[in-house]
Amino acid sequence: MELASYILNALAIAVYVILIVLCVRSLSFRRSMAPVFFTFALVSNLMSLLYWLAYDLLRPDARMPFAANEFGEIGTFLLLASTLNAVFRGRFAQARWEIVCTGLFAAASAAFWIAWSGEWLQDILVGLSFGYLLCVVVRSMKQAAVFSRWEWRLLGAAAGLLLLLQGLTFALPEPWKGRADFCAYALMFLVLAWGFRRLIPALLRRADPCAQLALALFCWSWAVSTMYMSADFCYLAASFFSVCCTTLALIALRREEAAP
Repeated sequence: MELASYILNALAIAVYVILIVLCVRSLSFRRSMAPVFFTFALVSNLMSLLYWLAYDLLRPDARMPFAANEFGEIGTFLLLASTLNAVFRGRFAQARWEIVCTGLFAAASAAFWIAWSGEWLQDILVGLSFGYLLCVVVRSMKQAAVFSRWEWRLLGAAAGLLLLLQGLTFALPEPWKGRADFCAYALMFLVLAWGFRRLIPALLRRADPCAQLALALFCWSWAVSTMYMSADFCYLAASFFSVCCTTLALIALRREEAAP
């Protein structure tokens, strides 16, 4: 597992370096601020990955109250949210209830992180920035009419069920605790697969590039949320999917920038 973590981290670093070079060479930084925000989001994520690589090699057993990579992650969340805000500026849609439910999901997730790690400060700060990104992603998907009404309800039900299952892992004894944990993993990856099921056809059809970007960052955000709620192999799998989503998000952003 440790070797797989090193390999995946090195692969992610290589991919992010390539994506940053592609951003600099292929995106126009004069038309809007979206490419600027997205490129710096990739740089922030790359810095976070480089920190973890150095940390694992030099001081893998040391524990810090606030790891330096958290700043990179917070920067990534805020910059990706700014990317969507720049792309969807001037568009309006009613997304009040979706945003409220998303905020509750983010708050509950941060509470679980604190319960698992006991790191109040960094989990609150990361939770606030990640929650903001989730709300912007949901608002953007609503503006782009990505999901139908029943799909929004299905997504909300899945998020609520996930929180219930994660909560049960604190209350149930074995073996029920393990079964609830397994069901939570299955649900997280099922939603991630559903997101890819919607994203890939949208990219192949060359549909609305704004919708493609919103969908790609939804999948990325859900993959990151899955990482934060996972361990061992499931964590590595979610991390791999997040790297894939970043690549797809760049494709969507390039199309949005090329659109008249």
